Amino acid sequence: MKPTILIFFCALSVTAQAQHTPMPNFSYTPKPDMSFSNFMAMNAMFHNYRYYGTVSQKHKFKVLMKDSSTLELVAKIDADSLTRYLVYTDRSVKRSDSGRTKKIYPSQTISISRMDQYGAPQITGIAADSCWLFPVLRGQLISAYAALAEDEIDDGFLLYFQAKDGPLIRLTDDNLEAAIKGNEKAERLLKKKKYSRAINKFNSVLEK
Repeated sequence: MKPTILIFFCALSVTAQAQHTPMPNFSYTPKPDMSFSNFMAMNAMFHNYRYYGTVSQKHKFKVLMKDSSTLELVAKIDADSLTRYLVYTDRSVKRSDSGRTKKIYPSQTISISRMDQYGAPQITGIAADSCWLFPVLRGQLISAYAALAEDEIDDGFLLYFQAKDGPLIRLTDDNLEAAIKGNEKAERLLKKKKYSRAINKFNSVLEK
């Protein structure tokens, strides 16, 4: 099966129980009159990247449901034109049964964690309205969030950034420029739309 290449959108409205960090009430869902392919193309042009590179792979996830129950399953994050979801195979259901493939949506959960081979969490995504937000780039000054739980994330999939313990801010050129202002090397990388490298360069001042 070919890996699924996902668009990046996320409508956020997170409860205090699910997320301690203040989060913006931001909708990044395509308009109903916009086709799925056109939405992908529009975002690709806006972020200057193509549709290949970052893909969603199958992983073992631990899912914390809203009723506080937990599930452990092998799944991948997929998407339709409105939301992301975990899709997995229920092997207790016959192959001929359409109910063998099941989905879990962000609205049903508090968080999901990608687990390593020893059962320890590697990265945890907090549920928002239409995705889970994973801290894919961590830094003492700035961290960045995406809707995929992969180790390698293209810059076009970065949705939000967070300065220290502040609120999550939509990752745009203007917003990030204000956050890294004064670091000339980071600013030059940002002008080239190298968001991850700009954030890492800004964070590196504490390593000296």
